[in-house]
Amino acid sequence: MGGEYLPALRDDEVEIVRLSLQSTTCDQISLRARRAPNGIAYALVDEYEGDYIDYRFRPRSSRAPLTMGEVVTGLDRACSRGGAVMQPLQSLHKEMGLSEEHRYFVAVESDFYPELGEYYKARIDQFLASNGVGATGST
Repeated sequence: MGGEYLPALRDDEVEIVRLSLQSTTCDQISLRARRAPNGIAYALVDEYEGDYIDYRFRPRSSRAPLTMGEVVTGLDRACSRGGAVMQPLQSLHKEMGLSEEHRYFVAVESDFYPELGEYYKARIDQFLASNGVGATGST
């Protein structure tokens, strides 16, 4: 499994970022862009169509493609408790604590922003370290 239940891409839409969770059901989150009358419109969707988390990516639109920094800001503010990328780890931390295996719980990929995955890997490493999870796997 992995993305089969995401809403279908519209004819004029392209996925610019994919978040893949190593959850039981391999949950997926997709940042999409499409042409709009005044530029480019963005939507952040998941397989649950907002039933659990109401993602609100900002900006909703732009005249030119977003910079990587703008994508990061939009993802980080897309929902409470850490944003779209870090929120799953925040939830795990609250519910069961963290361990070394959570280092790979969220994967970020983008053909348009190739550095984005490494950026978030570093953020996840920092988050785990600040919560007592070291490189050796201890908690």
